[in-house]
Amino acid sequence: MRKVLGLVLLLSAFVAACGGGGGSTGNAGGQNPPPTVIHITANIDTPTTWSPSAVYVVDRSIAVNAPLTIQPGTIVKFAAGAGIWSTGTTVISANGTAASPITFTSIKDDSVGGDTNGDGSATQPARGDWDKIDLTASGSLFNNVRFSYGGLYGPTLRINRYNATVTNSVFSHNSGGSIVDSGAPVGALDANFALDATVITGNTFYDNRVPLAISGLFNLDNSNVFHDPAAPATKNTYNGIFLTGHSFKEIVGVVSFAETEVPFVLAGDITVASGSALTLGDNVVVKFFSQYDHLRVLGTLIAEATTGSRIVFTSMKDDAHGGDTNGDGAITSPARGDWAQVLLNASGSRFNRAEFYYTGGDSYYKSAITFGSGFSATIVNSIFAHGDGGNIGADTIGVVNAEMAGAATVITGNTFYGNNVPLRISGLFSIDDSNVFHDPSNSTTTNTYNGVFLMGYSYKEIAGSISFLETEVPFVLRGDVRVILGATLTIGDNVVFKFFPSSEITFAGTVLNSGGPGVWFTSLKDDAHGGDTNGDGAASAPAAADWLGILDATSNWIHLTNELYNQY
Repeated sequence: MRKVLGLVLLLSAFVAACGGGGGSTGNAGGQNPPPTVIHITANIDTPTTWSPSAVYVVDRSIAVNAPLTIQPGTIVKFAAGAGIWSTGTTVISANGTAASPITFTSIKDDSVGGDTNGDGSATQPARGDWDKIDLTASGSLFNNVRFSYGGLYGPTLRINRYNATVTNSVFSHNSGGSIVDSGAPVGALDANFALDATVITGNTFYDNRVPLAISGLFNLDNSNVFHDPAAPATKNTYNGIFLTGHSFKEIVGVVSFAETEVPFVLAGDITVASGSALTLGDNVVVKFFSQYDHLRVLGTLIAEATTGSRIVFTSMKDDAHGGDTNGDGAITSPARGDWAQVLLNASGSRFNRAEFYYTGGDSYYKSAITFGSGFSATIVNSIFAHGDGGNIGADTIGVVNAEMAGAATVITGNTFYGNNVPLRISGLFSIDDSNVFHDPSNSTTTNTYNGVFLMGYSYKEIAGSISFLETEVPFVLRGDVRVILGATLTIGDNVVFKFFPSSEITFAGTVLNSGGPGVWFTSLKDDAHGGDTNGDGAASAPAAADWLGILDATSNWIHLTNELYNQY
């Protein structure tokens, strides 16, 4: 008997020294007889298989320099601070089954594999008990794997500039870093730098700090779960999918984000690269980490929800959309300027049933959407609420800032309320009467400076065949606005034009219905026509000489019967 026991001990010592192998007694459930424990203390330098016939304890951080295969039902425990690094082209294959999952956990975790550290119940497992599994090669597979109590320095499983497949796995009780430490969160599953062939589907995340961080190179569908299925109230401290912007981490290729249980949280300057496209699925919520954070679109952004659905862009502090993502309960509330904007520096983006809240954190733009020079986009059936948009002074920007938008731009059927300045346009596209400038549920909630603003410059003339038909609010003109020779401007009945001081309009082209009944040209201070556009209540009243007037093609002043408070 002593010879047999000695042989087993020698075999265990030999296997531990080689970094692999398995025992022949016990089982993974920790029932009698107790499982064989194999201590891993050396790097893995030859192809190795770990089997469920033993509990493997990684006593220190080791390198995997040769393929490591982990069979279904295998339990791997980690001593304090220990981890695994794959190197070179080495892959780890941990392909469990639903009935026999693979487990990576703390040596203090007695719930699987028994009391491996032999201290009874003297110690309990906790987040960050062990370090991480770090993948520095492409091709590793984790299927039906349970990851618990990892993340000493943030991640529990990190995909570091390579591809990997992580499916049907559970991440619970891990760290995942913090959203306040650096403004660049990592996740319990940290795919911050993962490449385009990465697959993350069907996984469950609960009781982690930050559950998941991704790059902009691969799709994320709606199959991952962000709560404990057995106790749905148990979620994650910062319950979101975090994407941190860097110049070398652009959204590249044709990428789709479809997760709806939790929001996608964008931190930093996120860029959709030139020639690339980001598509957001129905009911996706996108939150922005801070007032400085942009989504810069050099390719295309497609945010088109189907009937009955929506896509939301909002503040990290907005618990009404996507839940309490910053994990502070009701301590913080969202406000204007909580995040910056979506900047369109290419044509072709489309927004339908998109909702934008609490925008304008950029000190210059103050917008929810800003168009780059000459670029066009389609914005329809969308909501812009509680944004900034500048003021009635020099920075009349617009929550939708389309002052430089191209001729193919379409802005129809949208709703603006609770903003400062709702909409600024160029003279290259038409505005119909379908946009709404109040809260449909409370018509008294409008915008501080309630109008459609057009600023006159030589490169923002009214050109082409354009129609201005909006009647709820006035078109507000500043500077020298020109209908250029060869252009046609059609003005709808009951349209109101208001003018900043020292402003004028020149009709060098064709103007239709310019003197028709119910079309008014008047002062910015004239609240009797088009409402209180300058937002000062009764503090100012219109008077003669409030604006310059109307000129014809030869710069002669012309007079219309419904032209108020002007001089020549």
